[in-house]
Amino acid sequence: MKFLQILFLFIFSSSVSVQAQSYWQQKINYNINVHLDVKTNILTGKQVITYYNNSPDTLKELYFHLYWNAFKKNSYMQRKSLAVNRSQGDMINSLAKDEEGDVSVKQIKVNKRLLKWDEHDTVLRLQLEEALNPNSSIIIEVDFVSQVPLLTRRAGRDNSQGIRFSMAQWYPKLAEYDSEGWHHDEYAGREFYGIWGDFDVSITLDSKYVVASSGEIQNPEIVKCGYDLGKTDTTILEPASGIQKDSVKTWRFRAENVHDFAWAADDKFIHDITYWKEVTIHSLYIPSYRERWKNVKKYAEVMLDFYSETYGKYPYKTFTVVQAGDGGMEYPTIIFNAGFSPGLMAHEGGHQWFYGLLGNNESREGWLDEGIITYTTDKNCIERFNYPVKIEPEEGLGGILQLPYDVHNNYRSYWGISKFDLEEPILTHSDHFKDDAAYSFATYVKGSFIMPMLEYVIGDDVFNRFMKRYFDEWHFKHPHSSDFQRVAEKESGMELDWFFDEWLRTTKTCDYAINSLSGYWIDLNGKRKYRVTCELENRDDIIMPIDLQINFKEGTSKKCIIPIDWNPKQETEAIMLPRWKWVDKSYSFSYDFDEEVTSVIIDPTLRLKDLNRLNNSSGFLPPFDFNFVRPIQFAPPIDKYWITYRPSVWYSVPDGFRFGLVERGGYMGSPMVNPDYRNNAGLWYAAKSKQFDFELSFSFPLSAFGKMASVTINTSKLYGIKNIGVIANKIFTPLSPYSDVLQSVDIYYNFYRLDENDYPFQSSKWDRGSTNRLGIQYKYENESNSRITLTGETVFDSRVNYSKLTFEYLRSLSFLPVSFRFYSGFASALPAVQDRFYLSSANPLEEYSNSFYRSLLFLSNKSVEKIGLNKTGGAGLTSKIDDNISGRNILSLNIETNPVSLEDIGIRTPVISGISFIAFSNFANVWTHDFESFDNFIDAWYAEAGLAITWSPFGRRNLLAGIFQELNDLNIRFNFPLLLNRVPEKDKYFDWRWNISIGKVIDL
Repeated sequence: MKFLQILFLFIFSSSVSVQAQSYWQQKINYNINVHLDVKTNILTGKQVITYYNNSPDTLKELYFHLYWNAFKKNSYMQRKSLAVNRSQGDMINSLAKDEEGDVSVKQIKVNKRLLKWDEHDTVLRLQLEEALNPNSSIIIEVDFVSQVPLLTRRAGRDNSQGIRFSMAQWYPKLAEYDSEGWHHDEYAGREFYGIWGDFDVSITLDSKYVVASSGEIQNPEIVKCGYDLGKTDTTILEPASGIQKDSVKTWRFRAENVHDFAWAADDKFIHDITYWKEVTIHSLYIPSYRERWKNVKKYAEVMLDFYSETYGKYPYKTFTVVQAGDGGMEYPTIIFNAGFSPGLMAHEGGHQWFYGLLGNNESREGWLDEGIITYTTDKNCIERFNYPVKIEPEEGLGGILQLPYDVHNNYRSYWGISKFDLEEPILTHSDHFKDDAAYSFATYVKGSFIMPMLEYVIGDDVFNRFMKRYFDEWHFKHPHSSDFQRVAEKESGMELDWFFDEWLRTTKTCDYAINSLSGYWIDLNGKRKYRVTCELENRDDIIMPIDLQINFKEGTSKKCIIPIDWNPKQETEAIMLPRWKWVDKSYSFSYDFDEEVTSVIIDPTLRLKDLNRLNNSSGFLPPFDFNFVRPIQFAPPIDKYWITYRPSVWYSVPDGFRFGLVERGGYMGSPMVNPDYRNNAGLWYAAKSKQFDFELSFSFPLSAFGKMASVTINTSKLYGIKNIGVIANKIFTPLSPYSDVLQSVDIYYNFYRLDENDYPFQSSKWDRGSTNRLGIQYKYENESNSRITLTGETVFDSRVNYSKLTFEYLRSLSFLPVSFRFYSGFASALPAVQDRFYLSSANPLEEYSNSFYRSLLFLSNKSVEKIGLNKTGGAGLTSKIDDNISGRNILSLNIETNPVSLEDIGIRTPVISGISFIAFSNFANVWTHDFESFDNFIDAWYAEAGLAITWSPFGRRNLLAGIFQELNDLNIRFNFPLLLNRVPEKDKYFDWRWNISIGKVIDL
């Protein structure tokens, strides 16, 4: 028995010992010498690598990354970029031979013996003659020659700001081997993963150049340029002045316990130096950016202080920020920034912790650095930079238009993209996402949500302790998502599989709602209590605990927690309610309070990523956010139904002055997606005719038909015409996940009736009586270059019944700077006059349906005729406004050169930068009766060619266009149809002619 006890203790202690020693990681030391020829852009190098196999496995082969081989035609990166519409695909395709990247390995020795290797794209495989056993090491010598690519993605030469060399992923880099095996993915444009070790790097190049690098300078007395001054606070304006022409200099840097090494060089760098505690801060940038970069070194101080205090001490002696790269990118002890804002410093600098010290595999679990950093960037900016801030409104008009500052833009993006079926799980490999938007959303946006939601689940104090513990246990290591989760579980005492599984491995969404709230006073054991009964519902798939805020009549509140598992977070002042069984969709509770309860709110801290917060509050109506004039739709509140309203004063010839109020509202909304439950309303009084006009529409989601399905109901009485309509709309996600294609189907019904005697539109007609219209429209849109619209309608008119079929195809050619529009339409009988096809303009029904066209009523018929004003539509002919032929059938072809704007040629003055120049030609035929012969059909065609100047003074994101919807797509066009194929007698075929039109014929 005693023997068995001893045996058991031995086995148990051995097991504990094995568990304690189960984590291992490889180690590597690089000794690299390179020479950069700044004239030829050729990098020649030799590296001696000592590689330590600390794994329990015997390695028979090694793998190297040759990253710069991605920057050449037909590479994985070029193909993947083209597939997902990433700009780098076209950029690589356009590179000349001497602009491409190339890493050419000349020889490899292992323990002094030459070995052969094979390569594929950006990966080199080296078969070892002798296997590398556990707990042993080898020495590898690699000679290589590389061509520095024109900067396309992160690394290369001559970036857009004129920086000569941004040297990232520049050396043959041994791939990481960990408990999951080799990580030797071909480089297709995303992230990296490296072995922990030491770098000793010597860089020889033209002496005029100043180098910024990972690590610490080892020969400051030789290179000088400010590096010889040590820890100081100064600016060196011309670090390399006085250098002998055509001389070279060797810079030697050493970086210890890092997993990558990067550097940059330019012959114009200014060198700012300061320090934070024991850390020397280097900031290097070119003179033309001095005003914008002069505060960057101070931003670095603030950043280092925040992250060191919040998560763990920065352990290195230097930190460098250099103007380089193509945006912002992190490397150990150095960041490449093209910008200079506090936010960029908070993000890229913070990567020294999340990526630099906590070295996760960015390719497979990018959220562990990018998601966390997106969260910490907001935290850093708010706590230390006071940016963004909730500022007091400005006085006057500026204050009325001013949008609120908050940290909810990522949630707004989440709400928008959740409407499409493009989301993929966070733990998808970064190069395997279907498109860039899905990657960015999952890794940065949704990845950042893990943090505040984990705060919400385990409690703020526990979360803060957990993050410090995570850093303490895993810095200088390679943590995985499971390690992050395990530390959270140990610190909180909770089992969190359900949380991380749902949010990291699925695309499920969250929607909790309060269904009902009731209460009444009771007498309980001689005490007066207010008994509340509340019912909640989980209307989606994600399962989360619930924080409830109970609001009392006296203005105070109380917090309640509804747990879903063992060991929920503990808060001294909170009431712990019974557990919500996760298998149940509904939950109700009763509780006796000392005060009268007026309302209940789910998650008042707004950390739960609930996609419909309108149902998070009790009561019949949701909370509202009212805005006078302010275009709040550009930054909608995430927990309220927003409404913006403004007065409307206009003038029309038949009605005189019109006075009114217009309003619109909705829940959320984004540039890509309309708000839920959106409405538009307006009420006007016409002083001259003494008539009231109104307009009202309301849209709501149609969830039975999936995402992006809605129904809109509208009614109006405008300028003597009454209208009632219903539209059911379904937007389909892309045919291919790699394209910008959207498809939509509308099924609609409209009723129109002309009630008043005089139809107010200039030069337009409208048949009396009522019209009932039933139709279906299919639309195929490729945002980059084409649109197809197919519409079929049946019309029951008090005068005649008929059916219509129209087809429109717009296309921007890829091989020529030209776009075209083909339009055709056919009716079974001659339609009502307002619904016919017109040669030179939109028909009266289209004019009536267009709010901007209606706004032109301040012009008299005489004025319209005098200036030749045309409301674009129909066949699009510009020269036949005075003789605007209409009919039952139409065929037209419109061709335009792509616009060349003043902005394209460098003129960016507001308003006038929207002026563009085009050439056009139009071919059209509109007819009612059948032709006797094909020759007669050909003879009836109209053709014209000319030039046009277009002006779009407002963009969709312009504040004025946000207030006045009519301005959204305002395009004024001055047409000069110089050449016609058919002219009146005595007129010339080629002559000076002009007119003005509103709108675009080809609107892509």
